[in-house]
Amino acid sequence: MKQIVTRDHVWAAVRSLRKFTQKEVCFEVSKDRNVDVNKDTVKYLIKGLLNGGYIEIIGEKKTHASNRPENIYELKNDCGVHAPKITRAGKPLILGKSQENMWRSMRILQQFTSRELAATSTTDDVKVSEPHARKYATDLHKAKYLRIMQNANNRMTVYKLIRNTGPKSPSVQQDGTVVDRNVTSETGSVKCSNN
Repeated sequence: MKQIVTRDHVWAAVRSLRKFTQKEVCFEVSKDRNVDVNKDTVKYLIKGLLNGGYIEIIGEKKTHASNRPENIYELKNDCGVHAPKITRAGKPLILGKSQENMWRSMRILQQFTSRELAATSTTDDVKVSEPHARKYATDLHKAKYLRIMQNANNRMTVYKLIRNTGPKSPSVQQDGTVVDRNVTSETGSVKCSNN
């Protein structure tokens, strides 16, 4: 099964090429035959890097396929091997930060309630509510990262980490899939069926 293209793939290509067009980034990422390159995703990620000040437009290049020129970009702010977690507007991706914090807490605590997870994951910059911690834990439980140790009627659910794949937080996508960049693959759907 092919992996979906991630910001890590695009960032690695940008760092490797230094000067590039969107098409060249797609080609560079596609060299890894296990990655499914979605041009819209690459466009979205490049837009975020541009708006965030990580790359800049340095010119245009006419393409053979159409008369429309294609932007030529240059890496301006190389922040290292880890891709910047930003939105299309170039702003920090807060959801990703909360998931990072919760995953780090899970790896340290090993066994926890959603209340404990929220408390240990909150920082000055990132607030993690108990309902958000419960949702993330529930999603990871469905994807078989966590086991429920205690689930009494009047007590809080106690979770235990059973699948520690590495330091990068498994990311729950809007479509319900969980993407784990430690193993660089989609690991399973966390969608619930109401049947």
